[in-house]
Amino acid sequence: MALNGDGTAYYLSPWRRAGTLVFDEIDAGIRGRVASLVAAKLEDVARYHQMFVVTHLPQLASRAHSHLLVEKSDGEGLAAADVKGLTGDARVREIARMLGGDPESETSQDHARDPLTREAKKQRSQCGNPHRPPV
Repeated sequence: MALNGDGTAYYLSPWRRAGTLVFDEIDAGIRGRVASLVAAKLEDVARYHQMFVVTHLPQLASRAHSHLLVEKSDGEGLAAADVKGLTGDARVREIARMLGGDPESETSQDHARDPLTREAKKQRSQCGNPHRPPV
């Protein structure tokens, strides 16, 4: 899925060969059920394209194969960004934070593990997916 200049979406055909797709702030102005629908569409596109999705929504972040945390900082008049790959407990804490909970709370972490666990099970079941083109 990609956005036209007027904000309407169109689907990128699977046979269209684009190297990498970047969706920056694709979640602006959406939440809840709509965010889940957008996440599902992005997941469909990811079967055929490498993608980077900049998001603040846990519905999108929890479906990613890889999760990167980008933190901006200003120091001595210069802006800088630190990028960290998140896995395991660090990823759980970040999803918990994105859900609006205390990332250190066991309840928040349990809530964050739910979509991550579902997504991991789905990815394992799709190993060797015949719809995914060979690399």
